[in-house]
Amino acid sequence: MRSDEAVSVDLVRHPRAPANARRAIERHFRECGVAETTIDDALLVVTELVNNAVQHGRGEIELRLRTPPNGVRIEVVDEGEGATSDIQGYRDSGGWGLRVVDHLALEWGAHEGTTHVWAVLERH
Repeated sequence: MRSDEAVSVDLVRHPRAPANARRAIERHFRECGVAETTIDDALLVVTELVNNAVQHGRGEIELRLRTPPNGVRIEVVDEGEGATSDIQGYRDSGGWGLRVVDHLALEWGAHEGTTHVWAVLERH
């Protein structure tokens, strides 16, 4: 498998979905030679993004992973709407999860009008 090849994993909307996403991250990123420190950060980020999709999203959940040479990209997509407005107000909310994402990611956000949230982490 090429290290920059995209991988897509369908996740069942269930409380175990974050754990299933973590297993996919560990398997794929290790196969691509990503350092353990980056994998550790990616595990925290994917847990938060998938947990949010389970709790606040709708429909099917898809995890997309890429490992370009300069980073790792994590995307979580579900069939809901309006994640952008939720993300813009995260600093005023009581939750800490998106603050963790903000701290660990080089950049992150959501595609306008959807629940397609992405994060890019530095690759060590």
